[in-house]
Amino acid sequence: MKTPSNDRETLGLGLKPGDPHYRAYVGPPEDYDLIAAMTFSLLTTLGLRQHHSLLDVGCGSLRIGRLLIPYLNRGKYFGIEPAEWLVAEGIKQELGETVVQIKRPRFFFTDSPETVVRAKVSVDFA
Repeated sequence: MKTPSNDRETLGLGLKPGDPHYRAYVGPPEDYDLIAAMTFSLLTTLGLRQHHSLLDVGCGSLRIGRLLIPYLNRGKYFGIEPAEWLVAEGIKQELGETVVQIKRPRFFFTDSPETVVRAKVSVDFA
């Protein structure tokens, strides 16, 4: 996984939720890591294991995806997000292209769940 820079600008610290920065756009940048950790802990407590498949609805800048993609087996992570730039920045700043090549997550850049249905994606968690 890629290690994000620790400078305030890269991390979006001081920005407001919704500002056009990959961390701020999805919520308070100061809580980006905390929300990801809590969500990952909740999902594994509810039974998520590496062999399961998961649909991350509104995957945004991969706040939780950056933890789920390395954890889940290859091809088991699916993300749906209308803002393609958010996913691209999440990959660039948090995950790295190497992890994407190895784990092969699949993304749907749309706000319509019908796209996922038409793709005949079956998941264990959403």
